[in-house]
Amino acid sequence: MSDAETLDSLFQSGRLLHPGKGSTSIVDFARDLHRLAGCERNDPVESRHDHGTTVLKDLAYPKHLLFLLVDGLGMNFVEGMGRDAFIPRYVVGEMRTVFPSTTPTALTSLATGKWPAEHAVMGWHTMLPEINAVSTIIRYQRYPDEVPLSRLGVKPKQAYPVPSLMPSGRSNGRGGGKGGRRTLYLVPEDIAGSVYSQYWSAGEVSRGYKSLDGAVNMVIRNIASASGPTFTYLYMPQVDRAAHDNGTRHEETLSALDQVDKAVERLASSLPGDASLIITADHGHLDAGPDEQHKLEPNDALLSLCLGPPSGDIRLMYVNVRDENIQKFRELVSTRYDEDFLVLTTDEAVEMDLFGPGALSPEARSRVGNLMVISTGRAVLDYRTALGLKAEGKATKRSHHSGLTPEEMRVPLLII
Repeated sequence: MSDAETLDSLFQSGRLLHPGKGSTSIVDFARDLHRLAGCERNDPVESRHDHGTTVLKDLAYPKHLLFLLVDGLGMNFVEGMGRDAFIPRYVVGEMRTVFPSTTPTALTSLATGKWPAEHAVMGWHTMLPEINAVSTIIRYQRYPDEVPLSRLGVKPKQAYPVPSLMPSGRSNGRGGGKGGRRTLYLVPEDIAGSVYSQYWSAGEVSRGYKSLDGAVNMVIRNIASASGPTFTYLYMPQVDRAAHDNGTRHEETLSALDQVDKAVERLASSLPGDASLIITADHGHLDAGPDEQHKLEPNDALLSLCLGPPSGDIRLMYVNVRDENIQKFRELVSTRYDEDFLVLTTDEAVEMDLFGPGALSPEARSRVGNLMVISTGRAVLDYRTALGLKAEGKATKRSHHSGLTPEEMRVPLLII
């Protein structure tokens, strides 16, 4: 059985989840959110994965539309919350995120209403042929020296080739919707005003917050002072950061989840009757123990078979391998990692619609190489030192995402 056939059998068994085979994807959701916000798509919805509309179709046009993105809040977190928790009461369904199940890729799908195959943000570490180097794409930097891509001649529209369709003063100025909405984009202070956050918000400058309580207060004041319709976006990374550092069941992570739950409850209780609060996540989380964390050093035999550096994410690695070395590469992965990883050609992945329906865009194709190594579960493949990262003194992360497991792929949809 080929690795592609093995992957298909894992989808059939439910051990892994195909991003396009669920009842609803976050791409479907994004398209409906754009319509609800008044930013209509100019192109027809085309996808053999599309299921028409999501439950947002039943939502009457609200004067005040709020969208909360809780980074890392997979369904496994929600299902493990206590009976007194606020968030689980308002879950109206679940969705599947995109692959790789990682923040840059998922957020770009939410902003554009497009699959990764088209928007080309292919993972945390995305290869950019323009500079012949790997980028930390969401930070708009070369990896690992953190040189801004602008200094290397890469413009934002090259890094993020598909425009965001999130509501903005610019989109409203084009007649984008229902009289226009006053917009507020809130993110933690450390990422406010970043190139990616401005791209994501369609040119709007995001405002930074210091604490969840402070963020909630800013939202409440903004809506109270508005005479017309509003759109508010609030990004909450607290659960994701705690899970990475401590693991999904650690008390620090559960405390972060409780703080988010209380902040959501306080915000919901303060909203006027003509407001709708929509909440989802970009991905879930899955712990990886010490024996499940594998590292690739610069002189690793696997990488000696590759042309150029690896890229992708922690449970998905893209590589370029000469045709005559592909079989040797496959055998080495199989011998070393047994069933923990599968090797697919990019053509096989495209045929399986792993990145969405149809062919990869030219930009996406240029960023992924000709082979990819995909985790079948908890195992991770850390190649950062092979890219030049100095690992001394860096703590090992306890939980990760970017794979295809249910823990990573299932995200909630809440409407309050």
